[in-house]
Amino acid sequence: MIPAPAPSRQPPAWQRALQQAITDPAELLEVVGLGREWLEPARAAARLFPLKVPRGYAARMRRGDPRDPLLLQVLPLGLECRELPGYVADPVGDLAARAGAGVLRKYHGRALLITTGACAVHCVTASAGTSPTRSTTPRGRNSDRRSRCCGVTPRSARSS
Repeated sequence: MIPAPAPSRQPPAWQRALQQAITDPAELLEVVGLGREWLEPARAAARLFPLKVPRGYAARMRRGDPRDPLLLQVLPLGLECRELPGYVADPVGDLAARAGAGVLRKYHGRALLITTGACAVHCVTASAGTSPTRSTTPRGRNSDRRSRCCGVTPRSARSS
């Protein structure tokens, strides 16, 4: 007879990764090797767009590169708070496709079931509060979020 393995007292690896995720903009900036000029705008925007970056994800970012695409997915810098011509809160029409709590029906004969609003990575798009994957809109991320965001952006990011 083969004995059953003893149950582990440690949480699964994915839960440990979430427990150890980076949630402070200062720590993320240090990990990716960016200067302190990014800290003020990142902290201000993180009040509305909370940061959660698994360390394995951050390890894949290019050190010292403020334009790294992985970094840009997760580091809010206030640009998310600005009104831009042509910008719409729901560019792919997910909100109009809601067929009920946790159900999107965009295409005939297909449905997307959203079983949780939890996510391993808080990207700035989903954190904007318009994502249908969030079961509730977190406090402070309503449609007036832009008016409450400081919008401070480092000089080096303004030139783009």
